[in-house]
Amino acid sequence: MSQVHRVQTDSECYSLSFDDGPDPNLTPRLLDHLRLFQARATFFVIGEKAIRHPDLIKRIVEQGHEIGNHSYSHPYMLKLSDGELLRQIDRTQYAVFDACGRWPTLFRAPHGRMRKHQRAMLEFNRQIKCCYWSLDPKDWRDQDAAIIVSRIAGEVRRGDIVLTHDALETSVNGVPDALQAIAASGLQSIPISELMQLGEVITEPEDGRSDFEPL
Repeated sequence: MSQVHRVQTDSECYSLSFDDGPDPNLTPRLLDHLRLFQARATFFVIGEKAIRHPDLIKRIVEQGHEIGNHSYSHPYMLKLSDGELLRQIDRTQYAVFDACGRWPTLFRAPHGRMRKHQRAMLEFNRQIKCCYWSLDPKDWRDQDAAIIVSRIAGEVRRGDIVLTHDALETSVNGVPDALQAIAASGLQSIPISELMQLGEVITEPEDGRSDFEPL
């Protein structure tokens, strides 16, 4: 049983990840930004939104990005029975597959909270790994593009997984400046599954860089 927080690697790579989409207005704009900077990311999508916007799921994949599972309706995982959790996962898996023909292999829990046995159940029963992050710019709390850019560009390191949201306009607006600053340092964003192939997967949060507390 494992969970993914970051990757220890010598490669000049990291992963941008976006939660809570796809958003019909913001996600297309974000995809344009990413294409301009030749950056590829992982999108943890909500199943009910994927059903409403299959064209965006298809476009995400066609542009070389990765789709992750972020549940069907964004519930608090700790309050779900095992059966309810699996239904959340499975409905989203099929929504993504129907849209783009690919099965997500990574899951990020809404609010970042899951129990150990829930992670084990997904890995052994669904072959899905749970993925968290190593850098949280708190874009969900401080919705200010300049602050978000400063926190991401100023702190990102090789092997990091950066948590952001494509359902927040301030986050999407900050992406071009963040990518420009990061590119100047020589780092390139690639999907999380590709990053995991470049080094040792770190399965525990790093002190001082995330307020994540595994259960």
